[in-house]
Amino acid sequence: MYPRGFPKKVIEEFEKQIGAKIIGNCSASGTEIIKRFGSEHLKTDCPIIYTSADSVFQIAVHEETFGLDRLYKICEIARNILCGGGDAVGRVTARPFIGTDGSYRRTVNMRDYSLTPVESTVLDKIKNSGGSVIAIGKTEDIFNAKGITEAVHTEGNLNGMKITLDKVKHPFEKQTLIFNNLVDFDMLWGHRRDSFNLCGRT
Repeated sequence: MYPRGFPKKVIEEFEKQIGAKIIGNCSASGTEIIKRFGSEHLKTDCPIIYTSADSVFQIAVHEETFGLDRLYKICEIARNILCGGGDAVGRVTARPFIGTDGSYRRTVNMRDYSLTPVESTVLDKIKNSGGSVIAIGKTEDIFNAKGITEAVHTEGNLNGMKITLDKVKHPFEKQTLIFNNLVDFDMLWGHRRDSFNLCGRT
């Protein structure tokens, strides 16, 4: 959606409201962007801004030096800027990472600030018919809680699958959808669209 980065007017307004300059502003894989700009971020305290193939404004910062509360606050600022007109993006994503140069890794404290779906989804139809929609992982964030009756955030794939298995052990009294977003595939490896390398093949 923004192959060359976000428009100058968006970045300038964001910088004005957060009181800081940004670095990056390009389209990139989340795991690669922190390798490229992580050290500069630590030196300058400037948040790393990037996007990908989908409609998303991503903000990567070092969790320990920048702080999660501060990260979430500037994500809310970005969400308010990117909520209408020609620059409304589907998600603003907090992408905290930890580590030092050469060994940065993203953490489970990522968070999505999404636009509410403008039309009814399958989730809404199930909920409105009296059923249950159990959102596991960051599913609640993706849908901005719309159409969801229960949400459980997770700490990775194993935790997410354990919660899912615990849920299905008990019979459901009504129509139920369990929607599990397995975050590790994104958090640890990014959206490479490369199943061969992901599986260890070259």
